[in-house]
Amino acid sequence: STPNLILLLNEIFQIFDKLAEKCSVQSVATLGDCYMAVAGLDVIDRDKMTEEQKKTEIHPAKMLVRFAETMLKAVSKITHSGGSHISVRIGIHTGPAYAGVIGLSSPRYCFFGETVATANLLQLSGVPSCLQISEETYQALGDVGNKKWMRRALSFPDNTKK
Repeated sequence: STPNLILLLNEIFQIFDKLAEKCSVQSVATLGDCYMAVAGLDVIDRDKMTEEQKKTEIHPAKMLVRFAETMLKAVSKITHSGGSHISVRIGIHTGPAYAGVIGLSSPRYCFFGETVATANLLQLSGVPSCLQISEETYQALGDVGNKKWMRRALSFPDNTKK
């Protein structure tokens, strides 16, 4: 039922919010059953970093993958009223995004750009209970715990042509 779905989503999103804080990731939006988070908003300009800061810097893509892994682990322990387990699809893309406050009567902090759109497409085409990452994210990750990533060929509509 709808009230039960709302309670379930609230439970899951509260867990995600706590995990986001632990992983230094910022929750920025929820829309229906979609949860959006970003990392790297507070990253110092690399040109202004000391060599020591550069050595210890954690790339935002690594932060998001760590967050996504904790999300998958957390939801694997949750069952809904029918007794079946919850599964989520996660899409991660690396690149610039733009943010702003939109609206007057109910202002909202929103993120825009190709990076957001690509992450959304990755999530939509994703395999349940798996991370779907873009080539840009894969390159940014480098060697992350020797994880084995499986390549999938996906084609998205080219929205840049007019």
